Amino acid sequence: AFMQDIVNNLPETMWFGGITTVSKTDRIEVTINLNSNSLEDMVWWYFLLDRSSKRYSNVKISQIMSNGDFYNTQLTFSYDYKV
Repeated sequence: AFMQDIVNNLPETMWFGGITTVSKTDRIEVTINLNSNSLEDMVWWYFLLDRSSKRYSNVKISQIMSNGDFYNTQLTFSYDYKV
């Protein structure tokens, strides 16, 4: 359910450079290295997670960098699966 949730609304201009998860009693702590060809899509997805309080909390984004070809950043958040 976790992977399906996070890729469900992921714009096609974005991809993960890596995902780290730490299982807690009632949630998963997640760190995603995020890449995108579109700065707008990257920011839109961050706000989507941040406003989806049903399952995501403590959503934080690090500095967005550009290497000339694409943008990258790191997102951290807590994921709590609720039906």
